[in-house]
Amino acid sequence: MRAPFPRISSLVVTLAAVSGCATRTSIAGDSAAEAAPTPLVATIREPDGANCAHGGTRIDVGLDADADGVLDAGEVTSTAYACDAAVDGDSGGSSGGTSGGNDGASALVRTQAEPAGANCAEGGVRLDVGMDRDGDGMLDADEVTSTSYVCNGADGQDGAPGADGAPGRDGADGAPGRDGADGAPGRDAVSTLVVATDEPEGTNCASGGTRFDLGPDTSGDGVLGVDEITQTTYACDGTDAAGSLLASAPEPAGTNCEAGGTRFDSGVDVNDDRVLQVGEIDQTIYVCDGVDAARPGPVVHGYVYVYHSLELAMLEGVVDIEGDLVVDISDGQIPLVELSSLERVGFLRVHLDYAHYAYTGHRVPVSFPALQYADRVELSGGAGNIASARLDALLEAGAVEVLGAQSVEAPLLASASYVGIIRCGVSSMDFMAGLRTVGAMYLAENASLSSYDALYNIDVMTGRLDVQTNLAPMPCAVRDHLVSVGGTWGGGTCL
Repeated sequence: MRAPFPRISSLVVTLAAVSGCATRTSIAGDSAAEAAPTPLVATIREPDGANCAHGGTRIDVGLDADADGVLDAGEVTSTAYACDAAVDGDSGGSSGGTSGGNDGASALVRTQAEPAGANCAEGGVRLDVGMDRDGDGMLDADEVTSTSYVCNGADGQDGAPGADGAPGRDGADGAPGRDGADGAPGRDAVSTLVVATDEPEGTNCASGGTRFDLGPDTSGDGVLGVDEITQTTYACDGTDAAGSLLASAPEPAGTNCEAGGTRFDSGVDVNDDRVLQVGEIDQTIYVCDGVDAARPGPVVHGYVYVYHSLELAMLEGVVDIEGDLVVDISDGQIPLVELSSLERVGFLRVHLDYAHYAYTGHRVPVSFPALQYADRVELSGGAGNIASARLDALLEAGAVEVLGAQSVEAPLLASASYVGIIRCGVSSMDFMAGLRTVGAMYLAENASLSSYDALYNIDVMTGRLDVQTNLAPMPCAVRDHLVSVGGTWGGGTCL
């Protein structure tokens, strides 16, 4: 940073005009600025010549940069002359070492602070030089023969930080603060238990298999009691879930679950010992307890892939999946794909597009009744493999596409960047009566679709509208409404 000059209100320095003798005067200022370079004035007798025809005094002004009390040649910033007047009858000069017609008058230097402006951009010191002709010890305005300025420099760059000083002593402890209000009670940490037992041939498994009971260990005794079972699922022989095992264990608070939770391992019982060995684990999922009211649980962090019904059971009760959920089940005997508590997910994809379903005529209900927010929802049932698609609470989604569902429910959906209804059994678009803002829309190959009146509720459409090969074409009035709110007609016919 710039080191400013000492603050000077006014100062007069008397310079003895002694031939051949140099005088150096320090211009002192406020003690608060002692660390700044000190302005110095040096005077020396000036002989007859170009600067003073009859001789006089040379006055050098500058900053004592090296703080040695001497104004060195390299420190001089300006020079002025207080010249003697001619003596009557004398052609000038100062031969013999005597000065001319000043009759012993003293040279004076008056200093005062110079504000920032035209003379000194950053402010500085003004120096007026002249002869005290009236001998009153004051440099009057009419006695000033020259004026010069010693200006402050512009701000320099900050220097490198100095080394840290030694640590100071610790201060005394402050008085204890008042206790804050109690937070809301947290959920007691409860482990989820899984119990596997043989399932005989019968209604649940035609060829027998394994029954899995799941539930929270509310009693804390490490045993899953009958009254603690919340879900039962089967891995039946002859299906993709055959030979699959599921194991659970409490997960302490740490990297995987900030507030603790349950670890689920799933895999195939390769050695048929009914115990899931470490080498048999295909997937591990951490179902974590909520941290606080703002981040409730249970929650799963990351991507989850479900390829048989046993793994779907691990997610029962989960509220939030901070990642994608892909349910890709080829087991034609699965009775239901449902997560009744799930409220948020990234990309939700349920894929039941397998020939086995079509051959057996088995249609699977797909239900996410609590789901409110998703980046994208894609329910794919091929040629009608989804008995019903329930998205009762869905409010907002980046995109929603349902393919091959006999019925669809999404009455609260208000906004989506894309809506696709393809090869579904719906007769009207009333299941999306809440839709107000949409990007693109694709309605195709819906063999029963004949009513489009619910689309009058859309206030904003920003993309392409394609309507093809449904039971009845879209009325031209509905098309015109969607175009009027921003849509682009992309194809098909209207009536």
